[in-house]
Amino acid sequence: MIIFITVGTEKFSFDRLIRIVDDAADKGLIKGKFFAQIGESNYIPKKIQYSKFLEFRIFLEHVKRSDLVITHAGVGTLLNCLSFGKIPIIFPRLHKYSEHLDDHQLEFSNALEREGAAIVARNGEELIFKIKNYNKLIKNLKVNLASSTKDKLITYLNDIVES
Repeated sequence: MIIFITVGTEKFSFDRLIRIVDDAADKGLIKGKFFAQIGESNYIPKKIQYSKFLEFRIFLEHVKRSDLVITHAGVGTLLNCLSFGKIPIIFPRLHKYSEHLDDHQLEFSNALEREGAAIVARNGEELIFKIKNYNKLIKNLKVNLASSTKDKLITYLNDIVES
């Protein structure tokens, strides 16, 4: 399985996400070919190949060829995932860890999960479980069954990006 992790281009680090995936990969809890775009994170992965930032076309290549995208709840990233028919695992940035100014990413993630457009992990244990069981989990999502739902979500995300 090819797994792409992206934290976006926020000025805030997202060490928590990178560390959880890197530690789990290092311990053999999750298996795959990993690549991470780590942004302003201070944590440097030991097991996972990474780059701080990627040119947009290279970012899109990673999304397109990956079997699984693990991401923060960035609207642009999610829009690109849906455009390529990818159902991401979202690990939202949280205010209590100083990963963002507020918890809008958690609220947004919850909304996408209700629509069946994403899988959301709210802590490290849940993230590892959802990575391991990803293929089983996506089979039940509504977005797989109804392209109109997918189109509606893409329109919704485009509206957010434009406003």
